[in-house]
Amino acid sequence: GYAGTAVFSKVEPLSVRTSLVVAGQPDNEGRFVALEFSSFWLVHTYVPNAGQKLERLKYRTESWDKALFAELKALDQSKPVVWCGDLNVAHQEIDIHDPKGNKNKTAGFTDAERESFGGFLASGFVDTFRHLNELVQAYTYFSYRFGARGKNKGWRLDYFVVSSTLLDKVVRYPL
Repeated sequence: GYAGTAVFSKVEPLSVRTSLVVAGQPDNEGRFVALEFSSFWLVHTYVPNAGQKLERLKYRTESWDKALFAELKALDQSKPVVWCGDLNVAHQEIDIHDPKGNKNKTAGFTDAERESFGGFLASGFVDTFRHLNELVQAYTYFSYRFGARGKNKGWRLDYFVVSSTLLDKVVRYPL
């Protein structure tokens, strides 16, 4: 397959989870790994893309997001969470080079995806980059076509999100 996640750590985790139950079925695409450390959970995901014609949008927002967000909130009940990875969403207009041209037309920048992610953040989690860089336009993904990187035409799809209780431990980092 094309999906998968991995985490390499110098510190051995207390426990590791590699399965997320989505719509009653174990996720078999390798998109989730959670490592428990003494004082926090580290969760790495490769969130499903909604597809070129948005054919997986409903699955993404109504099944995957709901299952993932429930899992993150459950983990947060025991220890704070650091969630990172390719979240496949440009949450705000500043996170994409052409918001008008992509809104509700392109996977990663639909109202459904943005609202789903925004709702999760409102439940007590923080997008660390945007928290520290409120007005900075920076991207983590560039299409390999049309010289997008050279023209700075990109998307911010990769994130570090933390439980709000960890906010005092977050330091500024460049993209």
